[in-house]
Amino acid sequence: KILGGEVKAKSGQNQKESLGAVSVNQPKLQLKEIPTSGKSNE
Repeated sequence: KILGGEVKAKSGQNQKESLGAVSVNQPKLQLKEIPTSGKSNE
């Protein structure tokens, strides 16, 4: 059970790190998508 908990904790950290890397590597894409969609809706 302990090993399983450690594996889950590691997988969760890996997911957070991967998401953080994507947001850091592609900050401009996310910033552009938000205002663009807002203008399109208007």
